[in-house]
Amino acid sequence: MDAPDMIVAPNALVIGIMLSILTVIAAVVIGRKRGKRTTGLWKVYTNPLYIVTAVIVVLAFVLALSQGFALLEKPYSLGSIATRFFDSIHDALQTVSLDGSSRISSENLLPLGWPPAVAWSYLVYQSLLFVLAPATAFSSVVFMLFTLLASPALSWRSKSHDTYVFSELNSSSTTLAKSILAHYGTSKGGRPVIAFAEIDRADESLVDEARTLGAICSDRSIAELAARCTAASRRRFIFSSLNEAQNLRESLKLTEVLASEPESAGDSEVIVFSTSSLADGFADSASRKCSGTVAFRRFDHVQNTINQVLMEMPVFLNVLPLGSGSENSTKRLYSTDARRLLVIGSGNMGSAFLKGAIWACQSNASDTHIDVVDLAAGKARERLALECPEIERMIGKRDPDDPHAEAYDIEFHEFDVFSGSFERLVRDHGSEVSYVFIALGDDLVAAQAARRVRELLERSRVEAGADAYARPPIVTVIDDSAVAASVTDAESPKEQPYDITTVGSTESLFSYRNVFQPDLDRWAKNLNAAYWGVFDQTGDTRAATCEGAGRKYDAFEYNRVSSRASALFLKHHLFEFCRDVANGKIAVPGDPFALPSVIDWTLGIDAPEFEPARKAYTRYVTSGIDREPFQELEHKRWDAFMRTLGYECCGEEALKAINATLVKKENCDHLSRRHICLVPFGELEKVDAMFERISGKNPHYKLADDIIIVHLKDIVESTLYDDVR
Repeated sequence: MDAPDMIVAPNALVIGIMLSILTVIAAVVIGRKRGKRTTGLWKVYTNPLYIVTAVIVVLAFVLALSQGFALLEKPYSLGSIATRFFDSIHDALQTVSLDGSSRISSENLLPLGWPPAVAWSYLVYQSLLFVLAPATAFSSVVFMLFTLLASPALSWRSKSHDTYVFSELNSSSTTLAKSILAHYGTSKGGRPVIAFAEIDRADESLVDEARTLGAICSDRSIAELAARCTAASRRRFIFSSLNEAQNLRESLKLTEVLASEPESAGDSEVIVFSTSSLADGFADSASRKCSGTVAFRRFDHVQNTINQVLMEMPVFLNVLPLGSGSENSTKRLYSTDARRLLVIGSGNMGSAFLKGAIWACQSNASDTHIDVVDLAAGKARERLALECPEIERMIGKRDPDDPHAEAYDIEFHEFDVFSGSFERLVRDHGSEVSYVFIALGDDLVAAQAARRVRELLERSRVEAGADAYARPPIVTVIDDSAVAASVTDAESPKEQPYDITTVGSTESLFSYRNVFQPDLDRWAKNLNAAYWGVFDQTGDTRAATCEGAGRKYDAFEYNRVSSRASALFLKHHLFEFCRDVANGKIAVPGDPFALPSVIDWTLGIDAPEFEPARKAYTRYVTSGIDREPFQELEHKRWDAFMRTLGYECCGEEALKAINATLVKKENCDHLSRRHICLVPFGELEKVDAMFERISGKNPHYKLADDIIIVHLKDIVESTLYDDVR
């Protein structure tokens, strides 16, 4: 065959480019519709690596096809054309499989009379395809195998590691995944397995970020991954979608899958991102469907954030532990003066903090006044009346002639934090303010308000001649991490720190500590176990009772919420004890107990620094000395907490109506939110008698408060639930 008869003009290049452009356009069109797909099959074709591979393979095939027909001998026949066509496919496959050979060389091109630049461009183009085609094809196959084997990898990796499976890949779930890995980096148990379901709905950048974390990324649903993740270690299935309804719906489906598993499948938790209290009912329903090894949790980032604030920055912290302190700071810290809290903002965070402050501020010796400042303060009081009717009806100062009377001193101010009215409020009462919480819904406004409030409070403190260590904490909610960092580090031109604590950033909201709250959850579980008498048992009976208490803790959202609130108050009990010791109201039997000049109450109650106080407290409550004041304090806390949940007192006639159709007599009705124990501590004996008339049993309700008081040290130090991480 003569060289001029060869048809190797740049037709191959032109046709290849046109087909490549059509391939890219088709991939882009498919990619735009990706969010509407219900399967992960199309993900293969929209991944950038697969698109590049497809384009190069098409070019290689067109090149092989054109060169094959260039060598086609005349006269043409159907058989020879078919032979050359399939030979071209064979050549293209050889090219992809690192076994290709060039059909066209410079010797073939020179007789055609092509310009040298065109000829060598064609050869370079051919050579690049012969290199790129096998490289991209090999990479795509490896990547495809990695994707297809993700689910099987989850199956065998979860057998020996704690596993966290997310229902959706988004910024919140990746932030939490990073925090989980960081947490395990400093704890026992090794690196956990992180898996994301339905990644075909996620942005490519998030998928790349997840893979850099070493996470398993799968197109399968979380229920399908759960079926593969049957392991003996801990499993946590996290529904992280921003759509709360979708979270609840899909989580209920998963509980049906988990409920059918054998108990040997391992302990499991289902965590649902939901801030709506309406989800409590779904959580309770799901808990009942699951077996005893499955726990259903609701992650409310608002309430969890407030829990962290109350645990780390308790409302009695009217003096920050700055350095060694002084004798005056000790007197101020343990004083019996009235507390005054300033809550600025009445949105979701502000409202949640107000409710938490109401029960956390209960004290035997200190009265608490709470100022709520907001442009919509009137609506905030209406909201309080709707959600907590008994709290709203009991607003007012406590009767000074009756120290056991219960009342809530709350005042609503409807003006702006930057107004003259606010400045007058701080000018008149700034020296009395002991704690400030700011939640305005705008980062820059909240940051400016926090600095302004500190300046006004400092002015009031200086004018009143107050101790320099009597600087009230300021806690403010700021979403943006950069703004939060600048506020935390803020100083005056004379390097005086503003001492502002920020909460609410994405990194803190979706952190391991805030989502799972391991310390608080352990205290709450131990407290629940103490309530059911575990600490009074020994041997096998103790273990069996502990297991039963654990089931009660997991079965009802109310049990978890209530136990956590009571656990948060343990530090308040220890504070009241230390204050009574400092003021000479009580004496500790045994070895003398000396208080340090300043105690860092921002530490956890199980911290080694509190060991002397915990031991002294235990000696006191087990010595037979009257501990009724502490029992009353716990009951006040419980009364206030139940009222913040919307519960009201239930009289005898209402109790009879509640129990009219019940075989087992109950002391409350959760549907109508009525409870017989919402009375002052001194009236609990009357409640015992009332319940005995209806049920024939005396519940001895004061004993329930006493159990918590006696077992404070056991609750914070017990190893009953030491596996909570």
